[in-house]
Amino acid sequence: MFRITNSLLIGLVSIVIVDAAHAQSSVALYGNLDTGLYYQSKTAGNGGKEFSALDSGWIPSFWGFVGKEDLGGGLHMGFKLESGINTTNGELGNSNGNLFGRQAYLEFGGDFGRVRAGLQFSPFFVTNCLNGDPRGCTSAGSLFLSYVNGFKGLSGMFDSNTVQYLSPTVGGFSASLDFAPGGVAGSFQDNQRISASLNYQGASFGADIAYYQARDNGAGFVSLRGKTADLKYTLGPVKLTAQATNYQNNVPGINTNDYVYDAGLIWNVTPALSLNGAYYYTYDKAHKPNQSSLVAVGASYALSARTALYAQAAYVENRGTMGTGIAATIGLPQGGTTGVNIGIRHFF
Repeated sequence: MFRITNSLLIGLVSIVIVDAAHAQSSVALYGNLDTGLYYQSKTAGNGGKEFSALDSGWIPSFWGFVGKEDLGGGLHMGFKLESGINTTNGELGNSNGNLFGRQAYLEFGGDFGRVRAGLQFSPFFVTNCLNGDPRGCTSAGSLFLSYVNGFKGLSGMFDSNTVQYLSPTVGGFSASLDFAPGGVAGSFQDNQRISASLNYQGASFGADIAYYQARDNGAGFVSLRGKTADLKYTLGPVKLTAQATNYQNNVPGINTNDYVYDAGLIWNVTPALSLNGAYYYTYDKAHKPNQSSLVAVGASYALSARTALYAQAAYVENRGTMGTGIAATIGLPQGGTTGVNIGIRHFF
């Protein structure tokens, strides 16, 4: 005769609890692949026109894992591991060069907001580039080129060793604060990075401000400083944007102080067809002859919820020694240059 003892009952309950906990956990594989063809009328060193394959023309190519566990009481634990990839040759790309070089963090969250620790995008980069740019910081003809040129690199995009707090949204307002200790013995400031943002989004009007600063090891001063503010207004299927940004590089021998002003729109013509366009004007306050004007337009047509065709074109005019580019991976000469890109992207 089979008897249910106390120990057996406790074991069965434990199994049920564990199974329930597992049922409330999830891990998913996700990503985007973007590839196409690119033409540029002039290249670096006045090397003439170029026709080539181009990875990530519209959206960076990447793949990763994301997971979340419900801890109960409104709390959760999660993680993200994200790697960039170059679709033209299969190499690591669109990141800091590491396997999971785009994002690699743990997240603990609840009604109080979320706390993340690890490699992640800074609030300044998210606000300035991903949210503020009407062209979404595409790799061809967008604010991304001014960002890279202003900071002379990818600072703030993939910030390592950071702890970040993301607030809940209250009355349309949300905020983020990011701190990365330098990890240098004997110094609290060397290699330190700080970033913050305040964001508002209403039914039709939105506004954002953000700040970023980084210190080099042994420099004794703020090496990089970024400030940005934007306004956004949605009128039916059209979204209008305007943004002002300052990228300041205080590294001796560089000492640039770029001011970038951009304005543009996003027009969702149909559920499948979306158009966008923007104008970007940049000048270096530290070297005033250095200026650039960039105008870019793009169109994306969704073949399905995951797959889309796109086409985009841009023209840039550089004056002085300003080096605003069109495509992130293609060299740029001085003077006027045109770039045209067609491609396809697929989310999974």
